[in-house]
Amino acid sequence: MKKFYALFCFILTLLVCSTPLSAQDAATVIGKITPVTSLDQLKEGAQLVFYNAGRQTYIYEDTENGNLMLSADFQVMQMGNSRFMFTLSNVAANGNNVSAKIKTPKNLYVPQLESGKIVASSNTGDSFTFTLSASGNNRWNIQGTNGLYFNGNGNTSGDNSNGMVGWSATGGNSDYLIYEVETATIDTYVQYAQLTFYDSDNNIIDDYGTEMTLTNGDSASVPSFDFFKFDYERTMPQELFSPSGRFLGDINNEILYICYRQDSLPFNTVKIENNAFSDDTKWYTIKMREKYLCANPGEESSTVSLVSEKPAKPYEDKYLWCFVGDARNGFKVYNRATGTTYALQNDAPTNAGNINLKQGEGSSYLLSYQNNAYLFRAASDEVTNAYWNDFSAQGVLKFWVSDNATSDAGSKITFEAYNPHLTWVNIDVRRVDEQMNPIDTITVEAALGEELELPAAPENYTLESKEFEHYVVENTDPITVVYAKYRTTIIKMLEEGTDKLLQTDTLLTPKGTELTMPIPTDGLYVLVTKGYEEYVAEKDSVITLYFKFGLPFEPATIVDGKFPADQTKWYHIKLRGKYIAANADDPTQPCITVTGEPADNDLYLWTVTGDTINGFYLYCRAYGAAMGLGSALSSDVENSVGNIVFYPYLTETPSAYRLSRNGTGYSLMLEGSENVYINEFGGVDNVVAYWVSENAAKDNGSRLEFEEVGIVPEGIDNVTLTPADNAVYDLSGRRVSNPSKGIYIINGKKVYLK
Repeated sequence: MKKFYALFCFILTLLVCSTPLSAQDAATVIGKITPVTSLDQLKEGAQLVFYNAGRQTYIYEDTENGNLMLSADFQVMQMGNSRFMFTLSNVAANGNNVSAKIKTPKNLYVPQLESGKIVASSNTGDSFTFTLSASGNNRWNIQGTNGLYFNGNGNTSGDNSNGMVGWSATGGNSDYLIYEVETATIDTYVQYAQLTFYDSDNNIIDDYGTEMTLTNGDSASVPSFDFFKFDYERTMPQELFSPSGRFLGDINNEILYICYRQDSLPFNTVKIENNAFSDDTKWYTIKMREKYLCANPGEESSTVSLVSEKPAKPYEDKYLWCFVGDARNGFKVYNRATGTTYALQNDAPTNAGNINLKQGEGSSYLLSYQNNAYLFRAASDEVTNAYWNDFSAQGVLKFWVSDNATSDAGSKITFEAYNPHLTWVNIDVRRVDEQMNPIDTITVEAALGEELELPAAPENYTLESKEFEHYVVENTDPITVVYAKYRTTIIKMLEEGTDKLLQTDTLLTPKGTELTMPIPTDGLYVLVTKGYEEYVAEKDSVITLYFKFGLPFEPATIVDGKFPADQTKWYHIKLRGKYIAANADDPTQPCITVTGEPADNDLYLWTVTGDTINGFYLYCRAYGAAMGLGSALSSDVENSVGNIVFYPYLTETPSAYRLSRNGTGYSLMLEGSENVYINEFGGVDNVVAYWVSENAAKDNGSRLEFEEVGIVPEGIDNVTLTPADNAVYDLSGRRVSNPSKGIYIINGKKVYLK
């Protein structure tokens, strides 16, 4: 997914006409693509591209039959055929969502969806509601009026092969990324390209031509470069570029000047003139794995060290580096201590090969930015993945030849600018508390004319004198800085009605910090006291909070093998925001979680027996008191793959579970186990299983919510049947001649047939 997203965000996208074009023909193309991240982008007439995040495919309209199909290749469209571009109409904002009709590229509409069947455009369009998905990451759910969602089923056989279908659930293949597109009209296509590279000072870095051997409608790759971006002011027309760096050409011998301008770098480059660095040379420290790159001057050819201890300011010259070159051709790296005659060099890059500081022209290194970090690699045509690295943390600069190096902490580089011409002085920082009582005095090294870097605050103090956060040193006069002592908040937790002391917590927090109010260690207590939801610690204080013991359900009692109809309360149980349902046909199959509102049947109704001392037991109304929720085999549970299923009460004892708080909900741990929790493990297949982990107790996938339905009138259990030869009925009251495995009514009682 990241590759596709990066393609969209890096440069521009194009679409062109399906018939060959001459130089005089015009074509409508997609010029700019912007990710849709908010409702206000979904406007009347907005032109959109839909990307299925689960299947990693784009929706397009088949030109022959109008089917809405899926393709992983955005370039599958023919020239000028904007099969991937859809338009919104009849847009209406409704609070947290937007509704609209969706016009297809053939000027038809997306109709009402059918579950599991390919959608084909039609003259009649349904209205669809756009809502940001609970999955996050700017994903969207698109729901029709019949409740079905855009989905990328993507099966390889059957009616829904490679097609967009309707589906009843959100998440997974029902999550979409949406891109807003802008179109433009261009007149000509070219066969030859002239590539020009500029630096930030408008100087040409490189200028050369690329000849394309094309026929009408062919595409050719245009190179992309780290830290260079297309200079749109110079490039005409800008709409010719696609996410993969392509432009279209024809047989006309025209020249398009494709101009690149060097983007921002983490350092300034310098020039060497007359074997000397220019007067305005910028110097930098280089850190890798929090170690400082350090030259070893005095040796004709030496390795370069990585020093873990931060050098004292002013930095010695051996810690200071500068860079000559550009992002296109690479940079040569020099050290201030050894001057212009020494530079970092290497032989053919090899794994664990040293990078030395040697006399000579030096080697070039290409800079890139990957995984939120800067990297240097050898500018080699033979070896393209030799990266600078603190190899095996040996404290010596080496190569690691591996694609994995791009994500390794030992390859990540930090550049820090440093001015070696500063005048350094010592400043006495007198640290006092809010009553001006002295804490201590620290001497800080500082540069005149630069911001003072204050030392870390004393333990259990926070900075109060905000004017010193950006204090510029003008002289050597001492300064007095006030620090506020951490505030002490004593929280007494009492039981409502009895004033029984449940717990006392003492919180030590920085002044001005908003407190998160604790709850008693026995997390089944519920806070009653209000008014402290956004309490800020401004002074030492004592707070009294009242709690009441509160289960999320009212435990039921089994009487004569049944749940009394007039006493038993039933609940819907949500897990990861989805409703838990028992298996409709077979209690030995796993329970499932279902998105959307629960169905109006007993499979979704649950009650609980037990107590906090002996544990709680869960029962489903569809199976009655004869069967309780049971654990899977112990070997499966230990391997964290056990599914939660039902076992007949007479052959297997239902499992007891220990209840605890989990954020705004609750968790259930298998009684007698160590960290075995009911969980929608990984959200896979909507199956209720176990997760064996300390983290499971507070995991979102373990969070249960109990929604009271109340006392449910008895249905079929109260029907008196007059059996004829032990007649068998299903749970809907229909007579069954040849019953298979499942739950049936025989002689007025529910019976499980194996």
